[in-house]
Amino acid sequence: MEINLAVLPEIRHVSRNFELPLADFNYGANEHTQLKFEIPLLVQWSDTRTHAEAGNGNFGVKWRFC
Repeated sequence: MEINLAVLPEIRHVSRNFELPLADFNYGANEHTQLKFEIPLLVQWSDTRTHAEAGNGNFGVKWRFC
């Protein structure tokens, strides 16, 4: 099991958007297959307000050919 956390900023003149954190969960199902799930917490700061919400989750499968 592996858990990765990242911060992905998008900074503009009028607002700042962050995926804070982008949580990435990986699970090695066997030697060649890895299951993956990602979900961000989206945070937007502007001059007048701050807004946060859960983003869309992604599920995937990674396959190692070697």
